[in-house]
Amino acid sequence: MQLGSSETIDFNGMRLDLPGRSLRDASGHEVQLTRGEFAILTALARRPGQVLSRDQLLDAVSGRSAGAFDRSIDNLISRLRRKIEPDPKKPRLILSVRGAGYKLSPRPDPGKLPPGAAAARRCPILVVPFSNLCGGRELSPLAVTVSASLMTELRHVIGAEIVSADDGCRNGQAVPRYIVRGSVRRSAGDIRVNAQMIHARTGALIWAERFDGKLADIFAFESEVSARVARAVDLELVNAESRAGSDRAGGLDIHDLVTRGYAGLYRPRTAENLAEARGVFARALRLDDRNAEALAGLGHTHISDVFCRWSTNPDVQVRLADEAAARAIEINPLLAYAHHVRGLVWRARHEHERALAAFDMAVQIKPSLAPAQAEIGFTKTILEGAENGFDPALDALALTRRISPREPVLANWLYGIGVMHLKVGEIAQAIRWLNESIGQHPLPPALAYLAAAYALIGDEIRARSALREFARMQPRETLWAFARRTLADHQILPGTPVFEGLRKAGLREA
Repeated sequence: MQLGSSETIDFNGMRLDLPGRSLRDASGHEVQLTRGEFAILTALARRPGQVLSRDQLLDAVSGRSAGAFDRSIDNLISRLRRKIEPDPKKPRLILSVRGAGYKLSPRPDPGKLPPGAAAARRCPILVVPFSNLCGGRELSPLAVTVSASLMTELRHVIGAEIVSADDGCRNGQAVPRYIVRGSVRRSAGDIRVNAQMIHARTGALIWAERFDGKLADIFAFESEVSARVARAVDLELVNAESRAGSDRAGGLDIHDLVTRGYAGLYRPRTAENLAEARGVFARALRLDDRNAEALAGLGHTHISDVFCRWSTNPDVQVRLADEAAARAIEINPLLAYAHHVRGLVWRARHEHERALAAFDMAVQIKPSLAPAQAEIGFTKTILEGAENGFDPALDALALTRRISPREPVLANWLYGIGVMHLKVGEIAQAIRWLNESIGQHPLPPALAYLAAAYALIGDEIRARSALREFARMQPRETLWAFARRTLADHQILPGTPVFEGLRKAGLREA
């Protein structure tokens, strides 16, 4: 609990502004409170941990003594809990004290931490050493190296705890929920690695894939296989745990909330998915405002709104993303995802050298983090200038597609390449990349850029078709509003090909 000189009270990731009579949650959004709810919360927040009677609370609300109005306080408390508690049926912030009243617990008692607070529940994954199906010594190092690299990579998977076969059997510790295993074999100069992830209790197959390489490139091959398996497990684990949390009795703990938030981030980008994920991360931070994974996820929802051109206030959302990522890194300097979000913040602020350093830190910690690998290429292309070509971005995109061929945000990177071509007047290439992006997932900005590209080559029919689809998804958008939302780069300015192409396609100016 912190009381500032400006009369703001911070508790559990929320901020109570007394002069402004407002409450903001961990994501920076205002929580709408009635006058009575605000008065009760203020009274409790001014005396954290102290029990206030119904009479004291009623006096704070209206100046009257309790008597016949006892139940009005209970009703106000109930409504307030529905607005600020992660689980109103099991309150952890506003606590009832039988026969006495209520008190605000600004931070859970360390001796009575809810599942997912400071010692958040993790999901145990057992990594079984990969089998050498050919026997002999030649492939044994590959099997050992892939297994060891996976152990290292998977330690950075959201919500995961990695156990070895020995750990899983020792004193009953860390009973695994999932098992990752595989095998290696060779045929002449070719190598094949099979990998799979199964549910430990049911044996159900969750994911499986086959990787083929050349014996001559064994060192590069083993690194790539480890990264591909780790990224696949990352995506599959988050989705599986998110579904499991929905079915778990007793309400959602912080592990459930964090994995559910990342499941939203691991879906194709939509404004609705991002808003839902942001709300879930805010709930997680009410349980533990120092959960680094939730902070990084929250930051990513804000910066993604900016890059996808959905933000109505990019400057504010960039700042919120920066604050969340910086705090996550302070809490856990080895959280690769937080460094990735910080890199996106620097890109949005046009500080590309700092962005590159942040993305590089992310992939040093977690080479399988495909989004950071892609952003390294885009950032290098910006730093080197379009006149030197797009090779860094194209090479990075090729690498990320090998690491994560079914990456949920692949459409975003494809449309980024398309925009690069459009900015330098390579219209045919822009149209090819933008159409591929839309084929993966029809992002509204990609449709707008495609309309501009077709308009620039005089294909009015296709330009208007793309613009109609864009307008269907964003019916209130105007040319100038779309331009203002372009904070990450400056391609939409009057006189630029994109601006003039959008105007020619028919996007209304106001």
